[in-house]
Amino acid sequence: DLNKTVEEIIQIIQTKSKVSDIALLAEFDPLVQPLIGSTNQLQQVVANLCNNAIDAVPPGGKVWVRTKHLKDYALLEIEDNGTGIPEAIKSQVFEPFFTTKEVGKGTGLGLSVTFEILKKHGFEIKLESVEKKGSKFSVIMPYKNKDNQVS
Repeated sequence: DLNKTVEEIIQIIQTKSKVSDIALLAEFDPLVQPLIGSTNQLQQVVANLCNNAIDAVPPGGKVWVRTKHLKDYALLEIEDNGTGIPEAIKSQVFEPFFTTKEVGKGTGLGLSVTFEILKKHGFEIKLESVEKKGSKFSVIMPYKNKDNQVS
């Protein structure tokens, strides 16, 4: 249950967003169908993406977490109105140990772990970002039937 999985981890992340004066807004599509996957690993994906978004947003900013049901897949979007990602480094963000955070603030493993978890599940992640306007990570999760075939 994607909505339940995301909602549970957002409750934990909410504390960090409040301390940082960031609004964490969630929108859940009730039509999202069940997915085959590890709840814990998908929560790690959401936590990594949300924490990065919170870190990229100045106080008073916003982070949106949305689930959407589309014909053959569920969509998870994490969007922020933060600093955005410069075009020159977009291709590097999923590489292990790549970070733009200051020393001691990040390992550069969050997005590479996220990418590997999603790949292992047969899911895909896309990035849209505009400097000084924000970023959006979209996770495309095909629905699968009990035989692990795309329905």
